[in-house]
Amino acid sequence: MLIMYALSIVPYQVDFHLSALYMGLIITAIISSIYETVFYFQLWKETLLESERLKKTEAVLQFESLKNQVNPHFLFNSLNTLSALIRLDPDKAELFVKEFSRIYRYVLEVKDKAFVPLEEEIDFVLSYVFLQKIRFDNQLIFNSKLPPEVGLYFIPPLILQNLVENCIKHTTISEKYPLRIELTVQDGILTVRNALREKIHTTNSTRTGLSNITQRLRLLNEQEPRFYKKDGYFYAEIPLTEAE
Repeated sequence: MLIMYALSIVPYQVDFHLSALYMGLIITAIISSIYETVFYFQLWKETLLESERLKKTEAVLQFESLKNQVNPHFLFNSLNTLSALIRLDPDKAELFVKEFSRIYRYVLEVKDKAFVPLEEEIDFVLSYVFLQKIRFDNQLIFNSKLPPEVGLYFIPPLILQNLVENCIKHTTISEKYPLRIELTVQDGILTVRNALREKIHTTNSTRTGLSNITQRLRLLNEQEPRFYKKDGYFYAEIPLTEAE
């Protein structure tokens, strides 16, 4: 009788052990899945962080490369201007050299900076325009309309100078048709405008002008400048950075 009872409970014990085994396997599978999910999520996060770090490093290297192009660009074009003056007017060439040495000091001071106060950049450009007036006299006119809050804004160094230089380089300038460059600041946008009288033959370009400006702004704060022609004028619009 006892044997019969023992045999009768064996199936229940087997079922219990199987259920326990299945439950254990299920729990193990769940724990393994959670562990693998956490592991791969952590791995994905680390990969993402590494990717962002590499992107930032690449952006810094690109930006440094672009900045390193600006100084030789400024020097190259200034020496071209000086070369022309030496042939045309040696006295003006001597004055140009004196002014250029003072202005180039600013270029060296800002070469390691990402941004400078807009007021400082405008003061530099006024000096640069004075330098160009040695060559062009009254054929070059520069007007600026600046709001009181101009002191709140910052700009990457030499961008404004590049824009003014671009106007001079690609526009026909004469006594009959002087070059008038207008500078305005409104709603955080710096605008440089000049009449369209494009030269038929321009000098060789180092290709560090508008393209350089666009790339630098993209790398610094993902901003986009606008360059366009409208109603006989060429416009350059540069988004400014506000002081924090």
